[in-house]
Amino acid sequence: MVIGMSTACDLSSENKSSFYESTNSTSLGDEDIQSIALNSTETDVFNVFGEPDFKDEVESPKSMHYIYGKEQSRFDVDFLLMNDKVTRYHIGSTKYKTIRNITLNSPKEDIISAYGKNFYTRSDTGAEVIGYFDKVNDTNLEFGFSKNKVITIIYSYYTYSK
Repeated sequence: MVIGMSTACDLSSENKSSFYESTNSTSLGDEDIQSIALNSTETDVFNVFGEPDFKDEVESPKSMHYIYGKEQSRFDVDFLLMNDKVTRYHIGSTKYKTIRNITLNSPKEDIISAYGKNFYTRSDTGAEVIGYFDKVNDTNLEFGFSKNKVITIIYSYYTYSK
């Protein structure tokens, strides 16, 4: 069931480029959610998670969100696929965690302990964000915070251009 058309909008799309050159690389190549990693196929996602609870087609760039959770606005995980490949996933509940056991409500200190000190900090719509670049794999992992607790986790491809 396709819910509707939307435009791509998330924490991973704004203002990161100004931090790229000054932030050292962190290895993120092992990141996945229950074996689904960036570049996994639609079939891989369906084999692990089943049919999504919601689908949301995006016109530009042409892509599809596969959203798992009881409510589209309060999802557990949202996979963004372009050309039949996962290019981003967004963790939206405590049901899922990063490969280094970080989940929603984790304190900032746990993220820094798990991922290291090679991060950048920025603000986005009132939330503090810390992020990591894996410059070898062209990926980016961001954690959004409110009151020192993780409220969102987004892992995506990232290509830096000057």
